[in-house]
Amino acid sequence: FGPEIIASNALLTVPGASHFVFALLNSNVFNIWNRAVSGRLESRYRISQEITYNNFPVPTLSKDDEIALGSVGLGILEARSTHPTSNLADLYNPLTMPIDLRKAHEKNNKCVLAFYGLKQTSTDAEILTTLFELYSAMANA
Repeated sequence: FGPEIIASNALLTVPGASHFVFALLNSNVFNIWNRAVSGRLESRYRISQEITYNNFPVPTLSKDDEIALGSVGLGILEARSTHPTSNLADLYNPLTMPIDLRKAHEKNNKCVLAFYGLKQTSTDAEILTTLFELYSAMANA
């Protein structure tokens, strides 16, 4: 979004975040973490900087890993940009989501799962177990 857009206090922003952070935050792995640890307002999740974002366990990534992950994150942004007349609600409508955007997210999810050492067929429970094991190891380090 351009500088004319002002984020309200209900929106968590990550100024200057790299594409690899964007990729992580747009992955199913992060969504599973979010559903497990975040609070809710009505039926919507409330991502908290202190609880959700700062505690999201990220494996140690090399510079090459960050570049590779950033590349797939950039792929999501590039797919979005090919639909300039669509807003986010239109782009992420499950019934009408553009194929190129869906494929970009699938590629992102595969890449993120691989960085966590998870199989493409991992269940939400397996992913969450891995995340809490990694969180525990990081918290006790």
